[in-house]
Amino acid sequence: MLRWSGPDEDAREAAVRFWKRAIQIALDLGVSTMNTGFSGRPEKAEESELISV
Repeated sequence: MLRWSGPDEDAREAAVRFWKRAIQIALDLGVSTMNTGFSGRPEKAEESELISV
């Protein structure tokens, strides 16, 4: 699970880069559906809601 909604900017940016790459690979393979979940930090819920893509 990637922390692409977490409060740590470096981890969030890396997760977003990885997710964008995964989407591109899926498109290249003809995949029509992908799933993900938000995985932030429960103890920092407000900070984990802030996401920039």
